[in-house]
Amino acid sequence: MIVGTILFLTILFGGGVIETFFVSELDKGVKEYVVDKERRKDILADLKISKQSIKQFNKDRKKQLKRYKKLNASRSTTLEELNNFYVELHNDRLLFQNTMIVDRIAITKKIQPDEWVAIMALAEVSIDKHKEKAQKKADKKKKKALKKDPDYVAEEDKGFDKTRKSVQKNVADMNKQQLIINGLDEMISSFKDLNSQIVSINVKENSTLINQNSSKTELKKITEKINTLRDYGFNKLNSMHMLIKENTTEGEWDNVIKAFNNELSGSIR
Repeated sequence: MIVGTILFLTILFGGGVIETFFVSELDKGVKEYVVDKERRKDILADLKISKQSIKQFNKDRKKQLKRYKKLNASRSTTLEELNNFYVELHNDRLLFQNTMIVDRIAITKKIQPDEWVAIMALAEVSIDKHKEKAQKKADKKKKKALKKDPDYVAEEDKGFDKTRKSVQKNVADMNKQQLIINGLDEMISSFKDLNSQIVSINVKENSTLINQNSSKTELKKITEKINTLRDYGFNKLNSMHMLIKENTTEGEWDNVIKAFNNELSGSIR
């Protein structure tokens, strides 16, 4: 199902809509259901400022991915360098998450309880519509692709197939091939676990987000859970870097890590 698809970039680096703690179509909900004109104007102004913070964070996040890929592509990169990079990434994300929690609390205080109920209802409908639209788009793409290639598999369902094929093609030692592929499977499993946790954070499934009066402590529990899973996922990613390095020659490394880096820009479900 397409509804669980998410970019590796979001899984590992954070950001996107997930960690804004805002609800789908919040602007639309405020415009439609906040009765008082001045209060509505004030809330929308706050949302605009928050969106600017989100936009900047997402922009920085893309730069971080480029930095990571450069580190990951180098055979001379040490585990310490990878871990130091992630600590920096983690700290930046904590600051962003805290800002979003503070913003959410400030904004929800300006919304009346009956208005909030209406906004939540709209958000739930929006989630369903988004899922339906995404599924239809995926089904249409698959139907079209299958006409050209009966063996077509959607990119997000391939599970790093290009990396897997590169290992099988380029790594001469069969035992080393298997070690790398086993590590790849473990990493993918951790990504899928994190993905399932992230996509469940929405106003249909998470009571903390539904509750207008959720505290900073309650909201932080969501980030702590996701960050712990993300730490585990990134550790698996770093382990994968070391595993490939330890089980390839320089020539084999270049081909395998190139395929691996390219697939990190994809998505999973």
